Amino acid sequence: MSRKIVCIICPRSCKLRMNDDNKIEGYSCLRGKEYGEQEFVLPKRSFTSFVTAKNGMVICVKTSKPIDKKLIFDLANLLKTIHPDTELKIGDILVKNVLNTDVDLVVTRS
Repeated sequence: MSRKIVCIICPRSCKLRMNDDNKIEGYSCLRGKEYGEQEFVLPKRSFTSFVTAKNGMVICVKTSKPIDKKLIFDLANLLKTIHPDTELKIGDILVKNVLNTDVDLVVTRS
């Protein structure tokens, strides 16, 4: 049984399939093939959100790289517990190696 997804890399929206031999089919370009390989094997997503500082300010954050899609809810729950008390600037790392993923949580707006 083959699995199917729609490629979102370019406007062609190719319908990608992974056949029983774990080969990607249906792509029109190499970027689509790479996207399919990533999505079928270990889907990742960039994550953007915010944390509330102890003084009540909202601090916008994002992951420095995409993380495993399965960890999105764990990361969201972790952010509920983070309340920094220091002033942060854009580009500051709020959490290094978040959830042991080798990905940092970076301030995007303070």
